[in-house]
Amino acid sequence: VDKNQDKNFGGTLGFRMPDGSFEGSQVSLWGMRAVDTKNTATTQIRNILQTFSPGVTVRYKDFDFQSAYLYAEDDNWALSATPIKVVTRGVGASAGKFLSDAWFAHVQWDWLESRDVGRLFDQGTTTKHVNKHFLSPSIWWFQRENIRCGLTVKYDLESTANAAKHGDKNHEVFSTIRAMF
Repeated sequence: VDKNQDKNFGGTLGFRMPDGSFEGSQVSLWGMRAVDTKNTATTQIRNILQTFSPGVTVRYKDFDFQSAYLYAEDDNWALSATPIKVVTRGVGASAGKFLSDAWFAHVQWDWLESRDVGRLFDQGTTTKHVNKHFLSPSIWWFQRENIRCGLTVKYDLESTANAAKHGDKNHEVFSTIRAMF
């Protein structure tokens, strides 16, 4: 049985500045439609996922600003006989500046919200509102054009953290090495 019998489709439309002071700046809209299926002894259960995300990037000299909105809707995420609809929304924004040719300072803010997703983990018996906020400053060192190393601190800004499941706050520190060949 082909679990992707209806095939998944996604695409991006955008306009990018090819040159000038704002070279690399862009306005875009990304979208996707996907269908999952599950066969039972008597029927086929379907889930349709639809996602779209408009975004903006502004690059000017040594500065880089980005923002995007996300909307995702699953009509039967768990592929169950009794569908559980899940809607998720999110916003991300970031700003960065090249301090020199080799160093880049960056800060990112993320917000993710769903009034539905908490029910998935409790098998649909309760409605839990998931509301996540993070602030992530970072510093990056570009050893070469294709190699960079970064250190990021991710602060959990959620004011009503679920202490029973996640502790009071979930702060993180992580490093990244990225090489592109």
